[in-house]
Amino acid sequence: MSEAVEVRVAHHFRHATADEVFDAWITPQDVRRWMSHALTTFGLSGEIVRIEIDPRPGGAFLFSDMRDGEEMQHWGAYLTLKRPSVIQCTWFTKELSEREGSSVVRIEIAPEARGCTARLTHTMPASFAVYTERAEQGWKTLLTSIESWLTASPEKGEFDHD
Repeated sequence: MSEAVEVRVAHHFRHATADEVFDAWITPQDVRRWMSHALTTFGLSGEIVRIEIDPRPGGAFLFSDMRDGEEMQHWGAYLTLKRPSVIQCTWFTKELSEREGSSVVRIEIAPEARGCTARLTHTMPASFAVYTERAEQGWKTLLTSIESWLTASPEKGEFDHD
């Protein structure tokens, strides 16, 4: 990628281990729950259409949801999976962006005395610079939704979208 922009966000998970956060990103039923929650936080329906994950280097993923009667897709391929500390993958939402150049998301998860911290870096072509603020907010919301799901009380039935 010639010129690129980066979005960097971090989130401290007070009550989740690095393994739990790692698994939340690669387990289909987990992704379905926290992603639905994140979408409703954005004011969207939260209706998940597909979650397909092949969690291995070179394996692909596809997350999709309904927005205004159309299916919105996020897809890519895993570049690095080092349990429980690194997930790196390509990340696309439009075929044009996939053809134009690489968009890479790297999540580094570090254990702490209490919980863990996830540091996410999204590197994308400079032509997407106008989306950096929106991307930053989106990643923050996703990380917060993962924490909410991981700390939800099962008795309350939270995130029970199946």
